[in-house]
Amino acid sequence: MTASGTAGYSDELAAYVDLSSLGAVVVKSLAPFAWPGNASPRVHALVEGAWLRGRRGHRPANRPLRAGRDAARGRRHP
Repeated sequence: MTASGTAGYSDELAAYVDLSSLGAVVVKSLAPFAWPGNASPRVHALVEGAWLRGRRGHRPANRPLRAGRDAARGRRHP
């Protein structure tokens, strides 16, 4: 099951995971058409298989991402 709002629209998530392997997809507001808001891509794959959603991703400010590549900033970490 995905976390709320992390799946984007299903065709975005399908590029990163076999949708048949999920038991459920938890969504927020979504539509199968474009509207003003965050530009694509809205879902980012990480080396470890986790995903970030949104331009800067959703994570606590006091816990910076250290997953090989910080997808939100494009920086490499040791």
